[in-house]
Amino acid sequence: MSEPFFSVIIVSLNAGSLIGLTVKSALSQTCGDYEIIVKDGKSTDDTLKYVPDDSRIRLFSEPDKSLYDAMNQAISYSSGRYLIFMNCGDTFASDTVLENIRKAVKDGDYGMIYGDYTRDGVVKKQPLTLTRFNMYRTILCHQSVFFNGRILRDKKKYDTRYKILADYDLEQDMVKTSSHLHVDTVVCNFLGGGISETKEGLKQKNKDRKDIIAAHYSVPQRMGYCVLWHLTFPLLRRKLSGSKNEKVRKGYQSLVNRIND
Repeated sequence: MSEPFFSVIIVSLNAGSLIGLTVKSALSQTCGDYEIIVKDGKSTDDTLKYVPDDSRIRLFSEPDKSLYDAMNQAISYSSGRYLIFMNCGDTFASDTVLENIRKAVKDGDYGMIYGDYTRDGVVKKQPLTLTRFNMYRTILCHQSVFFNGRILRDKKKYDTRYKILADYDLEQDMVKTSSHLHVDTVVCNFLGGGISETKEGLKQKNKDRKDIIAAHYSVPQRMGYCVLWHLTFPLLRRKLSGSKNEKVRKGYQSLVNRIND
């Protein structure tokens, strides 16, 4: 059997009905050349009852040590040319996402393909080209990225030392060692609200980022990029993007989208 073009990987643990939203979104894709890998960590609630009996779904329910350990297990079960990881509750932005990505990729062999995403109904555009500086200051939305399946199965998986940002580490590695492509399409609706946004999660996230930056950038690079980063008014940008005023949030995001276009 030939490999599918895509493997849609969904990792779950006591996700309840949220997994159903994500699986339904994947099953609705008009591109038929894909498989769905559901890697469940032995949920003790009713999560698995929301996973339908469908030939496109391969279900694996077994213990794992962490989110990224579960993803690594799923990678070993996958056979797709490109892999995309969706958290429970995240959905594809439209039924034609996989079709749009495949048309854009054609016969190209990229390490990483990425598009844009929405959160809280607002479209968030990502940079058209990934430079070392914008990778220093910006984390790509994980659910908007397609990774080369061959590379992940044979050479590089998630580094489980990073509890929150192993995806950022993987993205850094891909940008340095392989080609990448931005596709002008909204890939996913990102739910958010996971452990990375809790007080403890944010603390671990900051630690992970510090360690990842140290691993991927030399001291002179870090010093230079740190100066540049502060010149882009990060505190002001964070305040605007997180404003309680919807008009301010949308106005700021509209400006960012124009810059990234």
